[in-house]
Amino acid sequence: MNVHAVLRIQRPIESGATPPNRPPEENPGNTPRDPGRPVAGQPLPKYMPELDGLRAVAVGAVMLYHLNPRSDWFSLGWTGVVLFFVLSGFLITGILVDGAGAPAALAGFYARRALRILPIYYLSLVVVTIWAAVHHEPLSDLRYYLTYPQNYLLGATDFRPAFPLLLNHTWSLAVEQQFYVLWPLLVLKLRPKQLLVLAIALLALAPLLRALVLVGLHSPSLIYTSLPTQMDSLAVGAGLAILVRLVPNPRSLARPALWLVGAAGAAILALIRADGLAAFWHLESWGSEPRDIPFLTLLALFFAGLVALSVLGSPSGLLPSLLRLALPRHLGRISYGLYMYHFPAYFLVDRVIWSYLPQQSSRLAQLAPPAAKLLLAYLLALASWQLIESPLSRLKSRLS
Repeated sequence: MNVHAVLRIQRPIESGATPPNRPPEENPGNTPRDPGRPVAGQPLPKYMPELDGLRAVAVGAVMLYHLNPRSDWFSLGWTGVVLFFVLSGFLITGILVDGAGAPAALAGFYARRALRILPIYYLSLVVVTIWAAVHHEPLSDLRYYLTYPQNYLLGATDFRPAFPLLLNHTWSLAVEQQFYVLWPLLVLKLRPKQLLVLAIALLALAPLLRALVLVGLHSPSLIYTSLPTQMDSLAVGAGLAILVRLVPNPRSLARPALWLVGAAGAAILALIRADGLAAFWHLESWGSEPRDIPFLTLLALFFAGLVALSVLGSPSGLLPSLLRLALPRHLGRISYGLYMYHFPAYFLVDRVIWSYLPQQSSRLAQLAPPAAKLLLAYLLALASWQLIESPLSRLKSRLS
């Protein structure tokens, strides 16, 4: 499997009109709401089912990308990571702004983040480390994975660390953890309008930093994996969260969001046409092109427009309606587990299960391995949600 197929993914965060098994923390008061239709002058609800639907889209794109299908139409599946970053900036900033001024707001935020993220991350790390020790795989870079700076390690080594590749995809978790440490300190110090200006500045700065890294270090991998060069995705999500809280009628942003999706989408299509779809399978191909430096920024703007249309209600109402369907909401709810476990699940099917079965060339036999990978990843994520994540979510609600 292509080393760069290990690269790109993120994971979810909580949202909160409480779905089944969702802790009451995330819908205080159980206020009735027409999903996707915020009312002028009222804050957004803490749980927006449309965002679970978007998480399903993001993790589904990444999982299909990592299957390495033969069609180049899947070469852009890694962009699901960018969508995850936009969602993270939007949700985390909203949580922090809405909770500003509450007693021990920062400590409570960090405690809830830790309960959400760390348990299954370190569970995966322990399992992979034990497997590596048993199979005499290199482990000298384990220390980076213990404290979350592995995104810089992976960027500097072109995703070839002295550690099993099974956790290469955690570079995006490292980016988000660094964001979670730094951004709340700014949110609690600055006023919303100051934060909006800062978010716009970071959105403009990130592509300039990517250009400097490309010219100075000639490293497409570092362009992709560092927090400063990925800040446009997180910043545009944060800026959107602040904007919908500043305007008197958030729904008035739906029409500009539609224009943003159209304009950014047209620019993205122009770059894809210039490079060819096949180039986007390989980071060293598109990441080395100076003309592609704004590509991540355009993706961030495109996805921010989709988030706005999803939450505020698109003019037709079709997008929020689709995202609120039961299946995408369910997959979005377990998307962190899908993200965390899918690559080890793929490896298990390839190296352990399928290697002991007779190889057949029929079309059905060729479809069986990817189907088995997706099924195993889903079952692991579902078990993780039921046994680990959901119980911890109930504990997290008590920390509110």
